[in-house]
Order: sequence, then C-alpha cells, then structure tokens
Amino acid sequence: MAVPSSGQLNMLKLAREKVYDDYNSGSSITAPISMYDLVNGGNTNGSGVSYDVTNTNSINRPDTAVPHAFSEWYSYDHDAATLYQASWSPSGTVNSDSANGTDAIGHASLSAACSSTGTITNCITMTWNGTLGNGTVLYFEYNGCDQNTVMDANNRWIKIGSYGGTLAACGTDATSTYTDYVMQVSDSGVVSNFQQCVSLTAYSSSVMGVFNANCNFNGTLNPMNQTYYHDGSGTYPTAGDTCYSDSAGNNILASGYYTIPPSSSGIGNRTYIFIDNSGIVATNYPQTC
Repeated sequence: MAVPSSGQLNMLKLAREKVYDDYNSGSSITAPISMYDLVNGGNTNGSGVSYDVTNTNSINRPDTAVPHAFSEWYSYDHDAATLYQASWSPSGTVNSDSANGTDAIGHASLSAACSSTGTITNCITMTWNGTLGNGTVLYFEYNGCDQNTVMDANNRWIKIGSYGGTLAACGTDATSTYTDYVMQVSDSGVVSNFQQCVSLTAYSSSVMGVFNANCNFNGTLNPMNQTYYHDGSGTYPTAGDTCYSDSAGNNILASGYYTIPPSSSGIGNRTYIFIDNSGIVATNYPQTC
C-alpha cells in the first residue's frame, strides 16, 4: 500500500513503505530512522536499517534536495511498476502547463482523435505506471518529471502520437508501443475506452430485438433496414467484433439480437447475432434459424 496522498504522515510508516512496500504494515523497524537514509537509501546517516533507494518508477517521490519535507512523500509507492511516458496529438495548442484542463488537450470524438496529426513542440508528456489501459491514471508532465499533476482532459478523446520535442530524461518512452491508440481521459486523469484506431465497416442490420423477433417460428424475416458499423475484418460482424451505431465508433450497439445478411425468409435462412453489454458479438455467432 502506497503512502497516502494527504494528511499527516508518520516517519515509522514511511520506513515500513520502504522496507515492506506497505505504509500501514504492522511489522517492526529497527530504530533509529533517518529521513536522509529514507530518501537516499542505505544507512550512512545512522539508521538501524539499510533502506532501498527511492523507486523512481513512482510518479510521486521525494527529491534529494535538502531540506527534506514530509510532504514530498505523498502518494509515494515503493513497489510502483515501470514509469512510461508518451506524447499525444492534441486538438489545440499545448505548450505550457496552463493547457492542462482545457479542451486543447483532447478531441470531442473518437473519430476526431483518430484522424488527428498534431504534435506537441515543448517538453510536455503524459506519464503512467505499468500497462496502459482502462483505469490507468495519466499525469501531465511539463518540462520534466516533477510536476505529478493528473492529466485533466475534460473526458475528451486523445490519441498517442509522434513527439515533436525533446523527451524529458525520465521514464521509458512508450510512444512507439502505443502509437495510434486512443482513449478517453477524465478530469482526474482516469483512462476509459482504451482502443486502437481502426476503420469501421458498414453493414445492414435489423433493429435490436428479442430472440423471437429475429427467429420467428413462422419464418418471417426481420427487416434489415438499419446501417450499423463493426471493427472486424469481414463484411459482416462475427464473434469478438465490436458493433457501433455510428461511423465514428462513438456509440456501441445495445445488447440483444440482430438479423444480418445473408438472410431471407424461411426456417434456416435467417442469420442473426447476439451482442453483449460491451457491444461485442458473442462467442459462436452468427447463427442461423
């Protein structure tokens, strides 16, 4: 458990975070405890424990400048995963820390983000710990890795893109790994709808209905008078493909049954799929009835 992000901190508990990776551990620590040794590692200042060096993978961490302050330890995580950083393609001008929290950070839609080609010319990056995906917290870094401010994107879409400046000397540049990935980022830096930009294929479909609406016992064909879109490689969606109601891919289809081509009236001639709550075609579909 990492150090709390606010409130009063305790020297003994900071030592437990360094030794046991758990600020609230009840395990013992040999006294005395030196703040210098906690920050720098070792026990050259007389500590009863030789402490690990500070984990630079933790986005929040104390610096080595004296005097040391308890406030520098807020949110420090001694067993934090690898720190990564990347640039992104903004919708407007992003060249200072004042851009964080404005609409310039991101785009209004997935399609706008995927088609964006903008670059950031200053030393500005987003950083995160571990694997990037839904639930990850992004941080806005301006001119170095010491701002530790969450990335406030107003729940807009951003696309990881090419970097137009000089990378800060921290973390591992993950731009190439995630190039053309897009995501929504909340005003508290939390990632959602993480995905890669793909071209969507239009297809004809019925409206959503219950099973009997698509497989009526008398062989009636549910009219395929809707145009929907899927991200699969085929002409029509199959198991594992995500289906959308719009060509931009902003709105997944509602869960339920849909008739799709090739279909005609009559028993055994109607093709249908089932879409789950995530907009994804379920396993073993399409089927016929």
